[in-house]
Amino acid sequence: AIAESALPLETEKITETPEPEVTIIPEEKEEPEKKSNNSGTILLMLLVLAGVCGAYYYWKFMKGRNTSFDYEEDEDDDEEEDTIREDDEELEEYEMEGEVEDEESEELQRQVQKGDRKLQLVIAEKPSVARNIAKVLHATNVKDGYLEGKEYLVSWCIGHLIELARAGQYRYDWKAWKYETLPMIPENWKYQIKESTKGQFRVLKELLHRADVTEIICATDAGREGELIFRLVYNQAECKLPFKRLWISSMEEKAILEGFQQMKDGHEYDNLYYSAVARSEADWLGGINATRLFTVLYHHRLIVGRVQTPTLAMLVEREKSIENFQKEKYYLVHLLMDGLDAVSNRIKEKSAAVQMMEDMKDETAQILSVKKEKKKVQPPKLYDLTTLQREANRLLGFTAQQTLDYTQSLYEKKLVTYPRTDSQYLTDDMEENAFLVIDAVNRVFPEISMKGSEPEIKRLLNSKKVSDHHAIIPTVEIANTDLKALPGGEKEILMLIASKLLCASEQEYIYESIKTEISCHGELFTASGKNVLQYGWKEVEERFFKSYGKNAEKPEE
Repeated sequence: AIAESALPLETEKITETPEPEVTIIPEEKEEPEKKSNNSGTILLMLLVLAGVCGAYYYWKFMKGRNTSFDYEEDEDDDEEEDTIREDDEELEEYEMEGEVEDEESEELQRQVQKGDRKLQLVIAEKPSVARNIAKVLHATNVKDGYLEGKEYLVSWCIGHLIELARAGQYRYDWKAWKYETLPMIPENWKYQIKESTKGQFRVLKELLHRADVTEIICATDAGREGELIFRLVYNQAECKLPFKRLWISSMEEKAILEGFQQMKDGHEYDNLYYSAVARSEADWLGGINATRLFTVLYHHRLIVGRVQTPTLAMLVEREKSIENFQKEKYYLVHLLMDGLDAVSNRIKEKSAAVQMMEDMKDETAQILSVKKEKKKVQPPKLYDLTTLQREANRLLGFTAQQTLDYTQSLYEKKLVTYPRTDSQYLTDDMEENAFLVIDAVNRVFPEISMKGSEPEIKRLLNSKKVSDHHAIIPTVEIANTDLKALPGGEKEILMLIASKLLCASEQEYIYESIKTEISCHGELFTASGKNVLQYGWKEVEERFFKSYGKNAEKPEE
């Protein structure tokens, strides 16, 4: 199953038989939506582990077999959850401009810079994030690989600077792809500096050992991978200075200053770091061993990993279901009466449908029942990254990577909050800020705003359902930015996020569902309809779709 999922898919175009020319409207069953088969995915991963175990026992008891599949270089097949791709952006000379405008921010800034420390080194994850933090801390002097201020030095990683060593760096016989060397389980894990980022690591190491630096501030992304990125640099540089953790979800000036006021001792996040290490080592063990196992068994390069393999398995399963799908023809008889369209049950044979139609001519129809039911559709939740990527693909045609890139750029421009989140709620202390953001959205995007509507913020708040970061929402900075200067893709994503915030804080969509049963010549017909009582959040959604020339989708009933 693993090998099949890794091979290129060959698809055949399904040829539909032509529709017969009949007076009755023929309809076809729509292909059912295939639900994700979690048990299948789990089974596939168990097969991977079973393969690794099989290789181990073979190695232990059947060493005589001489099966090999050599490559010139042992590529790292670890499917690392690298939340920041390597950023080749050069930090150019730029002018730090703009002072803290409001009194509250000025007070926070004075508190941040207060103390008897000499210099504090702030390490961010990307140059763009470092620039934003440095601007707030008045670290304005651009140096080679960092920025310097009166009390702070601000530098950055470029994604992962340190990575797990390749298999061949542990043992010489692990360089060749051989069945007999499996499973490869290092006794002690080794790390290496990535060749493309050695220069920036050298800068960080020198800063970590500067005599005037007395404390380190970890300002990498607030999450598991961000923690790992910093700790690997800190450990590789053999730094012994104390460090604190900056944990923020927005690049707004006020959020950064508040984050500096709420920093915690870095070791309070040790478990987060340990979980990241466990994930990376598990990916190495599973990915490297399983990839080599299936490659030497099938004499074809078959990459196996935690993310890629289950995803390919789902694609294969879906492709098979499409190939094996059989369309079934059926017919419906429509009973038209003064604008009412009642429909019969499905009829397999055309002749039977024609006969039914003939039998009902000049017959009287009788209404058997009319059922009315009041239904409510709750407002949608806010966006996490996955739902944003899914809807951006469906509505705007963006790929998942495009959506992430656009949202990351908006985040770095301080226009949205942190994008890599799995939460669809805000924390309980964000009620006031949510009101301010909604007000800014209504002013910036009047075409989707609901004038006179009172937003329901309480529904959006639930700290218990927020892990590392809260849901993705715009920031108040959108009211102070010329959005016309944004690239088209970024503006569309921003508007999509803004419309979701308005939808989530609006009233319910309420309608009355009407179902009528009618009898004619002994046959049962049904007609359904609805009467909208309150559009609520659907009105915001319709306005968004109309702004892009799209029609609002039919609500779920």
